[in-house]
Amino acid sequence: MASEIGNIVSFIALSLFIGWFLFELIKFRKFRRSLFLIALGGLGNIFYRFIWGSVWDYICLPFLPFCFNLSDVLISLGVVSYILGVDGNRSTLRRQRNTGNQ
Repeated sequence: MASEIGNIVSFIALSLFIGWFLFELIKFRKFRRSLFLIALGGLGNIFYRFIWGSVWDYICLPFLPFCFNLSDVLISLGVVSYILGVDGNRSTLRRQRNTGNQ
């Protein structure tokens, strides 16, 4: 019973994520790289969850109190670049810097 509920919740969450991702990809072209990183990390975690039943955190650094995996890094980089509005285009950053000084 609990396993079925978990599968249903996972399916709903995945469906919502895919819908949001496609909406954002169409609406905001400049965030494609950020959204791609988020999607790639999410798909990596989903793949491991379906294959092994859980996500394996294999990167443990001695100065951090937690472990993580490459998918977590991709998701984090994607979210940070999405929030900061980084689109990978240096001219955009120069334009923002030049217009901000006026």
